[in-house]
Amino acid sequence: MNTLQKPSARRLIQLLRSQGPVSRLKLADLLDVQPSTVTRIVNQLLDDGLVVEEADPNRAGRRGYPSKLLQLRPMGLLSAGVFIDPERYYTCIVNALGEVLSEETSSITDRGFSQLMELIGASVDRQTRQLGLQPDRFIGCGISYPGQHTSKPGIVRQTQYFSEWPEIDASKDFAPYFDMPVHQLNDAKCACLAELLFGSCRSVRNFNYVWLSHGIGGAAVIDQSLYLGKSASAAEFGGFFPSRNRDLQDRIFWRP
Repeated sequence: MNTLQKPSARRLIQLLRSQGPVSRLKLADLLDVQPSTVTRIVNQLLDDGLVVEEADPNRAGRRGYPSKLLQLRPMGLLSAGVFIDPERYYTCIVNALGEVLSEETSSITDRGFSQLMELIGASVDRQTRQLGLQPDRFIGCGISYPGQHTSKPGIVRQTQYFSEWPEIDASKDFAPYFDMPVHQLNDAKCACLAELLFGSCRSVRNFNYVWLSHGIGGAAVIDQSLYLGKSASAAEFGGFFPSRNRDLQDRIFWRP
């Protein structure tokens, strides 16, 4: 999976998600790079089993060398997802196309950090085993919860609804509960990323995103990439509503 550490490879994967099967020549045009650069990246992805290349069915029976199209191999990239809000947590396993292979939802009765993360880690592990998958096939687990980043990279401040949690060091504190690499973003940024990769903004190059849940948050996309800034805190704005009562939240937020 070392290939995915390269921004150009990640951008190519993102294009295959949004565009579907594409020729190498078209990818070079979309990435604005030389065809030889695409060939080098594609060959690495083929060797890693992350993509497949097959003949274009629309050229079947035509004269000349048949065009080939690249597409993601669905089970080539696997990841786990965790979403935590003040009332419940949701976990899932997804493939390279963003298709949900398994999911679980549970109410939160104890918001203590270690107690909650043990339950969430066990949920991911249970689904992985039920699907007959090995943790080393996963590129990682993404964790989303309503917490804003500090000016220190990877450090997430305590929040109103998770006051039992310490200030989180995302690179260290989540790791003991999962058998795969862990990545963390706040809920607004993750919702924005989902809109960029799989929603109505797949073809939009630049946009701002507003997220309404137990509070108001935001994120920004610049040149088809989620803008994080130096400490992953860029474009984070807003805060929590002062009450968990939804009717009261609506009145507070929308009051003229």
